Amino acid sequence: MKKIYTILLLTVFLFHGQLFSQDTIRIGSKTYVKAHWSGFLNVGGFIQKGNTDKIYAVSSGEIKRADGILESIAFVSLGYGESDGIKDDDELSSSLTFDLFYDNVLSPFILQLTGFSFAREIDLRSQSGGGLKYTFSNIPEFKSSISAAGIYDYTNLSDKPGNTDSRTWRISARFKFKSSLFGGRINISHVTFYQPSFNNFKNAIWWSETGLETPITDFLNLNATYNITHEDVVPAGVKKTDQKLTFGLGIEFK
Repeated sequence: MKKIYTILLLTVFLFHGQLFSQDTIRIGSKTYVKAHWSGFLNVGGFIQKGNTDKIYAVSSGEIKRADGILESIAFVSLGYGESDGIKDDDELSSSLTFDLFYDNVLSPFILQLTGFSFAREIDLRSQSGGGLKYTFSNIPEFKSSISAAGIYDYTNLSDKPGNTDSRTWRISARFKFKSSLFGGRINISHVTFYQPSFNNFKNAIWWSETGLETPITDFLNLNATYNITHEDVVPAGVKKTDQKLTFGLGIEFK
């Protein structure tokens, strides 16, 4: 069932690309230009030597397609860590988002998020839902939006004593911005998700990431990323909050 669902999402994404692959689209009195593709690939991490030998590597990538009507975004992030030669972190986060009339101040969207985490003993997390985005600034120097969605959270923990799977509806609130400073010499980005359960608002997942980017060329940049995640329910002996600071290189095409 999981494989069928994944294939269905990929099919929708590819079909959308074929449907709007012509040079222009005319709807009523408006003509929309050919779809624009953009994206990025970042690779980073850190190494610690001494009493504890620690290594952590992370890569993330995004492909975005926009045609004036629908914006489709596919994102994936993969991280791996070791301490003294033993794996202590292995995580995947991926998302697929369809944003209708994305250039409007208000735009509806649907999303699917999937992932796992070795350190938090999450074998599978799936979040599906939809909502509304409000864009209050959309200029090259500063882009910012907030959104709210209703999502169904399906979380399977590792099969160990004391672990309990979770099935719940959540509110997903997101704040996002990207700012370009000093003529594009420095770019700052930030995104925060806050996801309380419908059943109990005290049980909330939240995730926040802040990035600092310095372009080297038109497509290559140096970057630093600070990430913090908080889970509402974790296995025994696992802390609810994790923080990571990584440095790396990025490739971007616009």
